Amino acid sequence: MARKHGVSERVYGEYVNLQEDHDSASADFSNRLEQMNYSQEAEDVFAKGGRDPEKVAVLLKEMHRAEQTGKWPGLMVIALPEDHTRGFAGGKLTPFAMVGSNDQAVGKLIDSVSHSKFWDSTAIFIIEDDAQDGPDHVDSHRTEGFLISPYTKRHAVDSTHYTTSSMLHTMEMMLGLPPMTEYDATATPMFGCLQSKADTTPFTLLPPGVDLNQKNPTVGALAKRSKKLRFARVDENDPDVFNRLLWDGLKPGIPYPMPKVSQQK
Repeated sequence: MARKHGVSERVYGEYVNLQEDHDSASADFSNRLEQMNYSQEAEDVFAKGGRDPEKVAVLLKEMHRAEQTGKWPGLMVIALPEDHTRGFAGGKLTPFAMVGSNDQAVGKLIDSVSHSKFWDSTAIFIIEDDAQDGPDHVDSHRTEGFLISPYTKRHAVDSTHYTTSSMLHTMEMMLGLPPMTEYDATATPMFGCLQSKADTTPFTLLPPGVDLNQKNPTVGALAKRSKKLRFARVDENDPDVFNRLLWDGLKPGIPYPMPKVSQQK
């Protein structure tokens, strides 16, 4: 859509026709990534199982290069899937290490962009996928969503009900793109998060609060349960089984949250 309407774009590790694991890309597509503005270097990081900070480093390297010319793509997409974790698979990185690494990657991206020459005209949208994959203490369909820019209201609470389509609609409006479907066309834009006056104060990355290289024990009940799961591809496991495993390992002794259904009389 962006290319069709003359908006320059660049993709770092997120194909149009497949998930972040990239194992089903056609040879024809894979052999001409750069021609289609897909970063070959980012794909190489994915191919070798690189961690999220390595993926962000590819984008930032290109950003610093673009600062010399002043030309940066209008739309960029990057996938950072490390926070899906590998559960408690023996000898693999712990959930804390993988989620912490994902947090560091996101923080590094925001820190670097907010200190760049492009900051005053940039908005970063971040969304956590798989909102439907497990209930929390409020609702089964909530997800984290962030809009970071100099025009984002700071120290404010916006209780508007936004959806993923709201985020998409807001990006389309910023880029001057038409809606793609009735869903984004009718979605509520994220106006409540924004203000007309820019605050260009940059963000500063905090050091990690966990060991980003910590490994799971090779034995134990959690390792045994994890051994029955598959982690070759993102979202390959039954979400309820995987969520319960993570909950039991991270919240031992606390009952697993169940969706609450109101009873009408």
